[in-house]
Amino acid sequence: MRIKYLLFILIPFLIILFNFNFLVYDYDFYEENFDNGLNESFVKENTLNLFEYFQGDTELNDNFNEKEKLHLEDVKFLINNFLLIFYILSLIFIGSLVYLLYKKDFKTISFNFIAGGCLTLLLILILSLFDFSKLFLNLHLLIFTNNLWLLNPETDLLINIFTEGFFLNFFKRIILNSSIISSILILIGILIDFIFFKKITLK
Repeated sequence: MRIKYLLFILIPFLIILFNFNFLVYDYDFYEENFDNGLNESFVKENTLNLFEYFQGDTELNDNFNEKEKLHLEDVKFLINNFLLIFYILSLIFIGSLVYLLYKKDFKTISFNFIAGGCLTLLLILILSLFDFSKLFLNLHLLIFTNNLWLLNPETDLLINIFTEGFFLNFFKRIILNSSIISSILILIGILIDFIFFKKITLK
């Protein structure tokens, strides 16, 4: 019973974190959503520099000022922690799933896939009802312990490259991708239930 509810709770976090971690390093998505009036090659140069910074030990170039660099240190720390949390939850999920498969407890697997997928869709629906600007503001207040994220479009490059519109599209893509994965998970759960239980009942 504990494993049943553990997986049920884990699934929404796994789906959303998976899509966040995938999208944050998806350069094609960034390129599709550059709409800021800046020189395209200049935007690409600084975005690639930012990608290399997040993925390794590359230093940020001097187009970013000191305040932006400090803020991006915080952002990198958060991204790395989100990735770590995703890996930990994934190991717990895989370990629990392997255990259930070993026990041939397909009923519990089916339940978790269906219920976890439905819970994710419910969470997505709730998030979609909020005004994005307020949600975006409250998220920053929650995850950052300083005010370095309060950037000025007159002096700071970062806010000109990554506008609120960019983050709105980022949010929408996570919502869309998470909805698709959740729906697939629900269908897999229904299929498992049908294969292992409905056919037996029909016999």
